[in-house]
Amino acid sequence: MTPTLLEMFAGGGLAGCGYRAAGFVPVGAVEYDEAIADAYSRNLGRHIQTADVCAVDYRPFAGVDLAHASPVCTNASVANTDGEECEADLLAAEAVCRMLREARPRWFVLENVMGYRSFRSYSNILQTLRSLGYQFRAQVINSANFGVAQTRKRLIVMACREGNVPRLTATHCEGGSVGMFADDTLLPWVGWYAAVEDLLDTLPESEFAPWQLKRLPEWVTTCLVGGGNTSD
Repeated sequence: MTPTLLEMFAGGGLAGCGYRAAGFVPVGAVEYDEAIADAYSRNLGRHIQTADVCAVDYRPFAGVDLAHASPVCTNASVANTDGEECEADLLAAEAVCRMLREARPRWFVLENVMGYRSFRSYSNILQTLRSLGYQFRAQVINSANFGVAQTRKRLIVMACREGNVPRLTATHCEGGSVGMFADDTLLPWVGWYAAVEDLLDTLPESEFAPWQLKRLPEWVTTCLVGGGNTSD
């Protein structure tokens, strides 16, 4: 039987596309922003709800195989040096906890920035997993070690109601590595050029966004933007 997927904080469906490629069928999703939810529906289907995760009834999804949650991480990001946990973070985490209690998914995945580990929101989610009898494993992974053309570190929590939780094992490393056995061999990181090389001939000319142009020095915008530069 094909496993089913429920997403919270669904965004445009990037995670959902990955899960679908892995064999899951998305049956439910929640996204607050209407424009982003529209992008999700065009990518994955009209099963998405445009709503606040705190206002959704998750009982209709009881028995779903996998639930994925990626709460907003702005306040926990290293890019936000003044970020502190706020009431909205706690409410979002409580929505995740309520989803777990109401839907009782077979598997659960939480994704966020590393700083989320210091938040009470994170502790509350882990406590709910324990109280419901889930086994779980938390790892900080570098996406480049799994074939993504970006060195992006993320906190991943995997949980299941039955059995042990496997450890995520890297498939790539910087420069690659040849081990004694086939399973020990790691592929080299994938660079951005290699990732898009086959698309370059079909892509439109890139343009700076207005907010990017405002931040550039005047000499850049007059000499390098708009064809002002020469071959020499």
